[in-house]
Amino acid sequence: METAEILPENEVTTENLATLFKRAFFSISFDKDGDLVVQTDGPKVFVIVDENKKMLKYMTIYGVKETSPLELKHALANRMNDSIILG
Repeated sequence: METAEILPENEVTTENLATLFKRAFFSISFDKDGDLVVQTDGPKVFVIVDENKKMLKYMTIYGVKETSPLELKHALANRMNDSIILG
């Protein structure tokens, strides 16, 4: 991988993304499926390269108590949707 600020489409691989995240001082690992796992200040983020759709998928998992009122669950989801923006 060249040292460039933009990763060319043909070089978008899990390994090259891992290198970019390491350069940005994130801790990375790979799960049992080979997906890239990036440790942030908050939750772990799974980064998956979907070659068929030419897309990067970012996924994280949040848990809420099953006994929490539905209104609070909705408020949390709305707050997250309003404040988390990927650009």
